[in-house]
Amino acid sequence: MDYFFSKSTIKFRRLFLLPTSLLYTSTFIILLVISLGWYFFVFQAITATHVYYLNQLPLLKKTVTCLDQKKTENTKISQTLTNLKNERAVSAKQIASFDECMQKVFDLINSSNAFLTSYMPSKEIDKKWYFKKTVNYTIKGSFEHIVSFFEDLAKSGLCIQCKQLIINKIEDGLLQATAILDFIEIKNGE
Repeated sequence: MDYFFSKSTIKFRRLFLLPTSLLYTSTFIILLVISLGWYFFVFQAITATHVYYLNQLPLLKKTVTCLDQKKTENTKISQTLTNLKNERAVSAKQIASFDECMQKVFDLINSSNAFLTSYMPSKEIDKKWYFKKTVNYTIKGSFEHIVSFFEDLAKSGLCIQCKQLIINKIEDGLLQATAILDFIEIKNGE
């Protein structure tokens, strides 16, 4: 009988001698173990992952909605910053150096027909983002001339703060205005 079987199949000859019910039972058990292993280790893992993703879906949709709102807000903020940057560039062009501001003030005094009687620079403040110089002015002229000067100064677009204004009557129709003006120059972001 060994003549018909090769040497490699001699090892499996014992299987042929076993009863078929045992072979069917062992095949069923092997298939059952494979099926249970697949069910518990593969199918359950896939199902758990699927359920997790289904539970995450509303949260992800809410996050997408939130991100869209943030994107809209960021776009608005970006536009606002661009507008502010453009306005700052325009105002930086309007804000001249201190000497140019002083010349413009002198021109405004002359154009309002008032007379500059005294001019005295006092303190300077130099900070990171601005430079401020305080100047004391004394101007003589009629009420209309002095008011005209301050109206022109307000319309000039210069960055000036009037800290103190004292108007005294010198004679009929002639007033003296003493003003403390702060000239402020905004520095470029460095």
